[in-house]
Amino acid sequence: MSATLGIAAMIYPPFCFLVGALTTIGCAAFVRTKKAIILSPYGSNWYNECMRVLSKIPTRQELLPVFSLILFFVYSWTIYRMLFQIPSWLYSHSKTGIFFLVAYVFAVALIESLFLFGFILLVNLILPRRLFRDQFIAQGSLMVIACTIWALILKFQNASSGLRNLLEVSAWILVFILSLLIIAVVSSFLMQRYQRVKSVLEAIADRMIIFAWIYVPVGLVSLAIVLVRNLI
Repeated sequence: MSATLGIAAMIYPPFCFLVGALTTIGCAAFVRTKKAIILSPYGSNWYNECMRVLSKIPTRQELLPVFSLILFFVYSWTIYRMLFQIPSWLYSHSKTGIFFLVAYVFAVALIESLFLFGFILLVNLILPRRLFRDQFIAQGSLMVIACTIWALILKFQNASSGLRNLLEVSAWILVFILSLLIIAVVSSFLMQRYQRVKSVLEAIADRMIIFAWIYVPVGLVSLAIVLVRNLI
């Protein structure tokens, strides 16, 4: 149990930070769409707003490279951190216990990947089309890299001094959101001016697709093992 909590602690700070940012941006999106309901009692503006939002959803060919890049970063970090725990597990757990711990870790990694993917999609829906949707693979990949860097910063920040109060957490989330906005604006300008930047990011994401075929089945099997174990 202690090993399980140890692995959860590795993932927990960046995960909670992402959930906080996701909630903040989600509330902003709700307020934005809520205005459509207020403006028209017949709901026509609400319908138009919904159709506008749906038109910004990327195609499957655009979603897969970005999700694959997320899986690569999340599972690479998870495996890296887990390798440090395995020697101690060998002394404190049976082989069966280690098997279930690894399944738990991979299942949590898949859930975390889905949350980050949802966050990227939410950013895409909120930002203007020309800033994000028109170059979704490149912008999404850049956002994934930025979120990964922020997660590492938060991990080491939490390990050194921690986030002491709600005000400090809110300040970090605000800086995080503002930094993503600045990155989106600057990168959009660079991609429109220099197509090479866009091509490089798309090529990197495209080469990550192989990891989706590896990590998604591993994550789903691990999640099924965890569910079955807790139900039995």
